[in-house]
Amino acid sequence: MTDKKSGAEITLKDQMNKSGFPFQLAVEHLVRVSENQHDWAVVATEFPWEDGFVDLVLRRGPMLIIGECKRATEEKWIFLVPPGSRDDVQRSRLEWWNGRAPEPPALEATIFHTRLFCDDFFVLPASAESEYCVVPKGKSAVPSLEAVCSVLLSAVHEIGDLPGVEHRADFEALVPVIITNAQLVTAHLSPGEEQLTSGEIDDADFRFHKFMRFRKSLVVRRSNDYDDSLMTLESWKADRVRTVFVVQARHLVEFLSAFNNLRFDDMFRTPPAYRHARALGLQ
Repeated sequence: MTDKKSGAEITLKDQMNKSGFPFQLAVEHLVRVSENQHDWAVVATEFPWEDGFVDLVLRRGPMLIIGECKRATEEKWIFLVPPGSRDDVQRSRLEWWNGRAPEPPALEATIFHTRLFCDDFFVLPASAESEYCVVPKGKSAVPSLEAVCSVLLSAVHEIGDLPGVEHRADFEALVPVIITNAQLVTAHLSPGEEQLTSGEIDDADFRFHKFMRFRKSLVVRRSNDYDDSLMTLESWKADRVRTVFVVQARHLVEFLSAFNNLRFDDMFRTPPAYRHARALGLQ
């Protein structure tokens, strides 16, 4: 076979290696053969949703990991953090399914309404946290981490409250994870006056990591479909913040083994009332 652009011969192996499937299958195999170390079970692969397929869905107790595998070619993903940033952040803003939330009245029920909510949890393993990530331009299979996270979080939201799917408990945490073979690096830097001229940095403190928290306003949908109160711009942005874990594939077993939700007993609150219905005089 010949590459039409370059004219070079392409072997069958070359064609296979241009895809991400060998990496994805290796990740799935790793999770399955190490299950006795971390207790996460593979419950689905290539899980279909409206805009595509999710690579992996894992379960442990009342928690689901929705995983996306991203193969890189000798890449480093650089996360920008301010000087003095901690590498032991535990906070994680995640969506969760609330089985105690009432269904909306029939007159108001839409396909867009869900019983999903979003809150901050304290989760191990701890890691560094960033809202800026630089991926190699041009050659990378990842256009931007924001783009990948946006698609993954849409899948998480859809899978989290699929109609006709039985949930094992009234609470279910949904954990988005990107698994990659790229090296994960933080750059500790201070914005300086020279960057206003060149747009470049002279130096930074670079550190390598096994996993990262990517925390940013990554969705546009409200975190609580039961609340239609007005928000300030600052509150609107904060409401759309999500945490996506980014894990270096060689350390995936360590991440899964250490993963522990330190707070979900107190998430069982009084079920929310359906505010829209009262506002319209339907209740």
